[in-house]
Amino acid sequence: DEVFEFSVQKQLFPQMRDIVNPDTGRVLTVGQQFHNLITSSAYRKRRGRAYGLVEQIELPFAIWLNDRGENGAFPQRYMVGPGDCNHIIRGKGATGGTVAVNVVGTRIPKSPGVKFELWRGNTDYVRSCTEKSAEYESKINSYIVGWSPSSDLGQLDAPPSFFTQSGELSACINNHLLADPATSGAQDGCFKFFARDRSLGAPDYTLVIPQLDRDQEWLLGDGLPANERPIIEDIVLYFRYNDRPITLQ
Repeated sequence: DEVFEFSVQKQLFPQMRDIVNPDTGRVLTVGQQFHNLITSSAYRKRRGRAYGLVEQIELPFAIWLNDRGENGAFPQRYMVGPGDCNHIIRGKGATGGTVAVNVVGTRIPKSPGVKFELWRGNTDYVRSCTEKSAEYESKINSYIVGWSPSSDLGQLDAPPSFFTQSGELSACINNHLLADPATSGAQDGCFKFFARDRSLGAPDYTLVIPQLDRDQEWLLGDGLPANERPIIEDIVLYFRYNDRPITLQ
């Protein structure tokens, strides 16, 4: 069993640095920039829900298994270590949940807290345990996940894309124990079940913060002075998964 840590701020915006306004001398921190960015129009979408048209934050991301090279300005050359394979999110027999979301920030109240959803498309990436794409790199196999033939959708001539979506789940707030391998395993209260038995690697994850114009409108801090507004400095996801060592041949 392993835990994969994914920092939205570090992975999606690795080049952000603290900046100083030359006119005021005030520092705009990376955390403040992150909050301003994810609450901007670039990541705010309007979606039809059962309870009407609502606004939400949508943050698409991927977990890559391949070597991303040394010159791509990535925070890590390998997101997942190259010495193992067959990375699968823990299955139905696992207890304590499979994915945790930790919201790191300032003035984020534990009540009502932050609600999130996870979405995922129909593509799974799995690093082979035996196949090689190059002498020192294992092959990445791509699988399209679809509907069962016994499903009405699976029997269509052109079945719709398979889509995995969680319900609204509660994030943990500033839980530093999740970042420590010695204590993360005991944080079952933060972990929720999502995408069991699917691959860890995928190009089509989306983290959603729903109801931005309803129950979670407070995240925008509208009408509050700057020193009282909530700031989401990072959102960190933790995936519990199983893997195997690569077979040496």
